[in-house]
Amino acid sequence: MSNPKDPPPRTGAQVQSNDQRGRNYQSSSNEDGSSLPRNEAAWISAEKGEIIVGAAAFPEAQLREVLVKNYAVAINNMDWKIKYLGDDYPLLHQYPFIIGSDCAGEVIDCIVDEQLLTPIPPELSYVDAVTLPLAISTAAMGLYPPGRLELAPPSPVGQSREGQKMLIWGASSTTGIVAVQLALASGVSVVTVASKSNLKFVMELGVTAVFDYNDPRNLEKIIVLLKQMPGRFVGAYDCIGDEKTTKSCAGVVLSLATGKIVTNSPVAMKNPPMGVKVIPVDDTPRILENKFITQMIWEKFIPEGLETKVIKALPQPIVIGKGLENIDKGIERLKEGVSAGKVVVEL
Repeated sequence: MSNPKDPPPRTGAQVQSNDQRGRNYQSSSNEDGSSLPRNEAAWISAEKGEIIVGAAAFPEAQLREVLVKNYAVAINNMDWKIKYLGDDYPLLHQYPFIIGSDCAGEVIDCIVDEQLLTPIPPELSYVDAVTLPLAISTAAMGLYPPGRLELAPPSPVGQSREGQKMLIWGASSTTGIVAVQLALASGVSVVTVASKSNLKFVMELGVTAVFDYNDPRNLEKIIVLLKQMPGRFVGAYDCIGDEKTTKSCAGVVLSLATGKIVTNSPVAMKNPPMGVKVIPVDDTPRILENKFITQMIWEKFIPEGLETKVIKALPQPIVIGKGLENIDKGIERLKEGVSAGKVVVEL
C-alpha cells in the first residue's frame, strides 16, 4: 500500500463514503487557458427515482477519504436494488444519492491512514481492475473475521491445500470468483456450485470440483465428495444469498455435522434450519472499522497478489459504454441478469 502522502498514480478502489459530491472528475479550461476542475455525477434523486446526470461540486478529500479521477466504474447488484427497491432495501435511506462502490483511476488527493485502494499493475487496464474492489471486501468479510469462516491469511505465493476444505455456492458470481481465489490463497481446498455454462471457467480457477446448481443430485454428490476429501470442513459461503441457496448450503453443513454458513444476504435469514449457524455479511460498508481485514487484505495481500497473479481481475468486464449517461443502462443490464461478468462503464 502506498504512503497516503505519495499516492499511486493508478489505483483500484472501493468507495466507502456514499456522499453527494460526485465521482467523475474532469478538467476544462478558462478563457485565459487556466485549468478549472469540473465534476459531474449520476444521481438518484428520490426513492425509486430515475438516474440523472448533472453537475456536482468539485470535492476535496476529507479525513479518511480519497479523491480519485475515475476512468472506469463498475455496477453491482445492490445498485439496481437501491434504484428499484428504495427504502425496502436496507442500505439506503437518504436522497439525493450517488450510487456505486467500485472505481479505478488516478488518485488526486488522499488523507487516510488505512485505505481500500491498491496500485494497479501496469499490464492491467482500468476496466479490468474495476471488477475487483467491492468483491474483494465482501468476500474477505465472509472468509476471515472472527465468528465467520476464520480462514488463515492469504499468501501472495499460494499455500498447500490439505488442512481445510469448504463449499462456495455461486462461484461464478463476482463475489464468488474472488472468494474462491482468496480461499485458495489461504490454503483451503474449495468445492463449488455454479451454472452449467460456467463450470469450465470455475474449474480453471483451481477448485477441487464444481457442480451444476441445476443438477437435482448436486447436494448428494457434494456431501459424498467433501466427506472423502482430507482436512477439516470449515463451512459454506453462499455468494448468492437467497433462501433457497442458503438452505442448500445448510443441507451440506448438517450432513458434515460441522461448520457454519456465511451468506451475501444483507439481512438475517428469517427461519434458519435447526442446528445451523447462518451469518449475514451485512457489514461490508463498515469495513474500515475492521483494521484486521483492511491491513491483512488491502494493505498486505492485494498489491502483491495482483503482481504474482494469485488474485486475478475476474470476471471479464462487460463494458456498457463511455460516460455517466450509461450508468442507468448498466443498471438495467445487470438487473436483467449477468453471469461470470461485471458490468462496467468507462469515463
